[in-house]
Amino acid sequence: MTQLVTPLLFSENTRERAGFLAHHASSDKVDAILKKMAQPQSVADAIQTTHEFQRLYLACAMDVMHHPTIAAALDDETSFPTWKNFIALQATEAQQNKLAKLMVHGDPEIRTPVLLTLSDYSRSVGEKVVAELIALEAQFDLWIDDVHFQRRLFNLIDDSRAIAFGDLMAQRYEVVKRSIGFRSNNPSLEPIDPAAPSGITKKYVDAFTSRKKHGDQFYTITVLPTEKDAELDQIPYQNYVDLFFRMCDVDWNKVDEAHQVLIAKLDAGKILHITNNDGTDVTMDIEGFTFANSRVAKNVPGSEVFSAPRRDSVNGTIVAKGRFIPKTSRELIENITLQIKDGKIIHYAADTGFEHLRAIIEMDEGSHYFGEIGIGTNPVLKQHITNSLMVEKIGGSFHIAIGAAYEYTDYLGDPVTLDNGNRSGLHVDITTMLYGKEGMMYLDGKIIMKDGKFTDPQLAYLNGKE
Repeated sequence: MTQLVTPLLFSENTRERAGFLAHHASSDKVDAILKKMAQPQSVADAIQTTHEFQRLYLACAMDVMHHPTIAAALDDETSFPTWKNFIALQATEAQQNKLAKLMVHGDPEIRTPVLLTLSDYSRSVGEKVVAELIALEAQFDLWIDDVHFQRRLFNLIDDSRAIAFGDLMAQRYEVVKRSIGFRSNNPSLEPIDPAAPSGITKKYVDAFTSRKKHGDQFYTITVLPTEKDAELDQIPYQNYVDLFFRMCDVDWNKVDEAHQVLIAKLDAGKILHITNNDGTDVTMDIEGFTFANSRVAKNVPGSEVFSAPRRDSVNGTIVAKGRFIPKTSRELIENITLQIKDGKIIHYAADTGFEHLRAIIEMDEGSHYFGEIGIGTNPVLKQHITNSLMVEKIGGSFHIAIGAAYEYTDYLGDPVTLDNGNRSGLHVDITTMLYGKEGMMYLDGKIIMKDGKFTDPQLAYLNGKE
């Protein structure tokens, strides 16, 4: 029997948006969508209706509803696909059910209301997540990650509207206790509009970050593997999807036990020194900071430990070979080199996408410094890949984040010290391979990792199988 739901009952936020649209816009299209929002329908149809409603609401809120290019986009599902046109992840029913449960039940307290963001490639599993939240009688604010339509909006708005857009996006977090997010770095259809001008993007990012404080809500995120990811990484797509799920299926109790040992070592240390045969040779002071134990509650798939270096202590060179698609721009950057002195990036280069790297580093003062040092520990993944969440979990890698530090004082119930004071409108991870690169990691001059493998037998599970 088909489960019937009414989109207007998802959340108070949804009802407020419907009231705003009814008050500020009047047309046959608006009247029709508001009527649909109040009608019971299948979960798939309810998500589709919500997506159509979201576009009308954003166009109205940004005062561009009657702009001819927006009107054209609202009627063009070829260039601007809606939910029913999104790709479904090529996974088995069992895999999708498991992913849905990991995303919903990663929070041990099941906090509500929830902000749920769905993306391309999440069509089938997203419907399972919505059904799971309904079964829990959870209030949830449903949002579609709509890169195609948002790019068009960003290319039409001015500075004041960019600020208003940032405020609007941040407001979504103010009335929820938890966020569940699906993203895809490479949607199935290339956006037809260029990325927004950097000035507009900065206005938006500044407004968003000044209003939304990271860490205020419990979050669970995933970045779904796409066919474009697989193409860039030269891995058959089905193998890529299977890799994603194998990374989710590790023995999390063994990961936790090994993490406890590794964190105890790092928390007692002072100077971290990392090298590889690509030219990486970087040191940093981690004294006084503690490492967080990231398993699978907040990131799916998970497995890393992370903290922060003292802001002015990073020195040396990082050579990160591979392809990167940061969530800030979704533009390809390949083979990054960073030279750092007293914490500040003083020179940077990339074989591909230099302009996109420059836009990241020159975003603001804080984007010239680092807010995180992380060590990937997932025993399944042993090669650099494009997927922005999976890549930072590589067993035998480290990542350093350009931009904002985390402000958590508690991570999954454990007290942590992660905040080095760096503030920025972005946080972009750069992952560098150590495994297969003669990578070495020294803690206070003692080797703790050799060729990307931990030397302590208590950490053997994290090294994976040869």
